Amino acid sequence: MAGGGENGRRRTDGGPRAIVFDLGNVVLDVDFARVLRAWSRASGVPLADIAPRFSVDEAYRRFERGEMAPAEYHRHICDTLGIGLSSTDFEQGWNAIFGGLVPGIEPVLRSLSGRITIACFTNTNEVHKRRWSELYAGTMALFDRVFVSSDMGCRKPDEAAFMRVATELGADPTELLFFDDHPDNVAGARRCGYDEVLVTSVQDVQTALRSRGLDGTGRWSRGDVGR
Repeated sequence: MAGGGENGRRRTDGGPRAIVFDLGNVVLDVDFARVLRAWSRASGVPLADIAPRFSVDEAYRRFERGEMAPAEYHRHICDTLGIGLSSTDFEQGWNAIFGGLVPGIEPVLRSLSGRITIACFTNTNEVHKRRWSELYAGTMALFDRVFVSSDMGCRKPDEAAFMRVATELGADPTELLFFDDHPDNVAGARRCGYDEVLVTSVQDVQTALRSRGLDGTGRWSRGDVGR
């Protein structure tokens, strides 16, 4: 990963000390509809029967906190959705969530890398982590730090998760700019003092950077970065 230094790189013009990106639908295109379609095909159960039964329930949250093993979550999914899946079908379907990089985000990350500390903070599980680490190794290497909920034992939007990220970045939450596509996570970051932005497209990221002293491609538009 890019070498950011434990305490980050300081802006000289009052801008953010570090930028924290969510992963799903900010950096990577993710869609659970792909997962459910894959499980429907593998199990032979109609998608219309499966889709209403799937939810972000407590088992899902435990899986993302690293409190549940993949095999246990696999059994939970089969029981909850009323389907039969082999371990291979479960994992292949689970990993069908990924659809590539969000268009336009990688040039933004590349323009920031080496100029300011950039981190990724994602709610995820060990199966997805293994997959995105393989598929998007080059992009993930642009981040100085990657914070993964299943490794941390806590997840967004919990205050403990946001405060831990700030502590490990050596920054006050008010010095961190945070991008996420989920309103609950954005609200959680706001409660902790982060400068937060709700993302619906890469244009939201570019606009927010520009308004904080960066142009739309990540170049500094005023001041510079202290090492």
